[in-house]
Amino acid sequence: HYYVQVRPVGNGDHWFWNEVVLGLGANPTWSESPATYTVTVLDANISGTATLRTSVLGAVGAPDDASPHAEQVYVNGALAIDDAWDTNPPHVGAGSFSQAALVSGTNTISYSLLFTAGIPYDGVFFNWIELDYQHLYRARNDYLAFGADITGPVQITVTNFATSTLGVYDVTSPTNTVRLSNTVVTSVGNAYALSVGDQISNSARYVAAAAGLSPADLSA
Repeated sequence: HYYVQVRPVGNGDHWFWNEVVLGLGANPTWSESPATYTVTVLDANISGTATLRTSVLGAVGAPDDASPHAEQVYVNGALAIDDAWDTNPPHVGAGSFSQAALVSGTNTISYSLLFTAGIPYDGVFFNWIELDYQHLYRARNDYLAFGADITGPVQITVTNFATSTLGVYDVTSPTNTVRLSNTVVTSVGNAYALSVGDQISNSARYVAAAAGLSPADLSA
């Protein structure tokens, strides 16, 4: 949304989401801290740990100043990132939080700058948000692409299918797609669940879907 010709110096990504400021007063081109953003999350597991990353670039002083900055980032009110740094070049903050804080649908990210010792104001150019979370094995529109990052025997059940005519494909190697035969389909209420077992020697990638997929579907 926001182009800054002089940040960073030279070649680089000059496009930012907005500018977040603290202690600088009102300005129609600024977002006063805390700034609010939203991300859509589908079918998050309520257990486990999620990871949030944010990328900002210091906006106060010269591009190469060692300006002090401090930030806190919340996800639906749960603290995810709490860190400080002393440079104006791009900074990626990262932190973990309980997935119990996530909701299926719109989630609110609150980004706050903090006053640090010796500074009466601060500002950053906000660039991007990245969220990693554990997704339920739940199909949407009779399709789910998913991975297994463990080794040894695995048993995975994918739910929420509208049809019982289903298949699972190992697409770890795009040029050597394999349809798995050791699958079981069961009725769960008004939907169907598909269970599959496999022996994994390295992390694997699968597609579970209604039968009749095209090669393009399998490469998604």
